[in-house]
Amino acid sequence: NIGDYYGARIRGYLCPPTDGSYVFQIAGDDMCQLYLSTDDTEANKTLIASVSGWTNPGEWYKYSSQHSVAISLLAGHRYYVEVLHKENDGGDFVSVGWTLPSGQVEAPIAGSHLIPFGTAANATKTTATTQARQAATAAANPGTEAALTVYPNPFSGEASLGFTLPEAGAATLELYDSQNRLVRRLYSGAVEAGQARQVTLAGAGLPAGFYLVRLVTSNTVLTQRLVKAE
Repeated sequence: NIGDYYGARIRGYLCPPTDGSYVFQIAGDDMCQLYLSTDDTEANKTLIASVSGWTNPGEWYKYSSQHSVAISLLAGHRYYVEVLHKENDGGDFVSVGWTLPSGQVEAPIAGSHLIPFGTAANATKTTATTQARQAATAAANPGTEAALTVYPNPFSGEASLGFTLPEAGAATLELYDSQNRLVRRLYSGAVEAGQARQVTLAGAGLPAGFYLVRLVTSNTVLTQRLVKAE
């Protein structure tokens, strides 16, 4: 409940955890619309669910339009998603959920399956030169802040993971899946201040999908979303 008589657009990228058919649902107060693209571009979005009046929080079945048809999605792919919300007066909220191919209902959709708008596009434009510049800057300015880079993203064959610490100490670099389960420990050991470390992540044996790279030190935790493509 943040105000009256306003409109909002909420958008980003959706990363399905598995291949299969998904059914989306939306609830809101007041009117709201849910759009999904066939890829990661806004141009291909279509309206898949809506609320023409208002619902209570968690009220997913007031209108037949609140649920989408079954939509086939692929793990390891990004899909542009957008919500339009119009508030009159009184209470206000909007929420989106989905039914996974397994039949599990996740409402609202967990943040681990979402990427903020612009992040994915920027990641694909990141170059090796940019990565080298970031590492060199951190190395030339020890004592500022820790840095964690991933390139390319999405990746298929191999990904290069780089990190730098402002202070000497122990560090652990790990890879987690979309269910927050540890997949691989990529590095564990001592790191000098300002020393640029590079670790190669081999894609062989990794299912396509969304992952989280996590760097842990004695006083810092950094994370980067990573997408493994087909």
